Amino acid sequence: MKSFRTADFNDDIQTIDTSNSGTHSSFGDKIANLAMEPILALRASLNAFGFRRYNRATTSTTNRHGIGNDVAGHLVLSSALNGEDSLATTHTNIKTSFLADLVGKDAGQTDRQYRLYTKHLKRVFDVLICLMLLPIVTPIILGAWTLVKREGGPGFFSQDRVGRDGRIFRCLKLRTMRVDAEERLKQLCASDPKVAHEWHTYQKLANDPRISKLGGFLRETSIDELPQVFNVLRGDMSIVGPRPFMPSQDELYKNAGGSHYYSLRPGVTGLWQVEGRGNTKFIDRVRYDNEYANKLSFVSDVCLILKTAKVVVCKTGC
Repeated sequence: MKSFRTADFNDDIQTIDTSNSGTHSSFGDKIANLAMEPILALRASLNAFGFRRYNRATTSTTNRHGIGNDVAGHLVLSSALNGEDSLATTHTNIKTSFLADLVGKDAGQTDRQYRLYTKHLKRVFDVLICLMLLPIVTPIILGAWTLVKREGGPGFFSQDRVGRDGRIFRCLKLRTMRVDAEERLKQLCASDPKVAHEWHTYQKLANDPRISKLGGFLRETSIDELPQVFNVLRGDMSIVGPRPFMPSQDELYKNAGGSHYYSLRPGVTGLWQVEGRGNTKFIDRVRYDNEYANKLSFVSDVCLILKTAKVVVCKTGC
């Protein structure tokens, strides 16, 4: 078995492939023999059949060997599996938790490859892309800024967002809402329970009356997010990454199982933007972020950039 050293656990995490573990009994014995060793279950190995096999094996083995909560193995799962129905039946004697940042990769990508890209090459990639985009996006930003200013109020809008390691930064966008947007949101939620429920579930409104006509166009074409290239150059964000969220959403994000976010820079685009867009529940946005972290690689980032371009051209809108 291959061992992994992680920042979250001091123990070596042992890998058991649930898709090819022999008989239920021998599989259970492998778990029992690990004693206190945490068990890493790779995302590629865990399917509904694998969970059922794991449950049956641990049920019989822990009873046979007298393993209780104090000595049972620790099953560590990729956070992309959070919400799987099969997890609801995992044997209670085995402690189960999620480790989103364990390796953050598919089984085919090595730890070294993952660290090399996330710690070094991803930042180089971000800067190069921004330098290539600046001559193109700068005139667009200035033109849109002028149009927004003509409507009254500031052309840019900046708001606190949670970045890597929990650091707060100012996320820059072109203003798409009316100047009194925050106050109007409070009034809408207070006067209409349906609006309050929609905001709590999605953290956005489908038909948001706070958005101006010009703002709607800027959002539909994603022009409003172009100023974030400057956030990327400053090192606050990445071209591709998790969806940045507000400090007020921090507990909501953690409760939804999004612990991986804090080891990555939030992205201008990402899996949520191209797969979910505007009609996605907040908990599903977290799931998209977890999935992104577990598939993170240079190839996946390039694919998401290309998909983003397709989404913007097709005007599917945010």
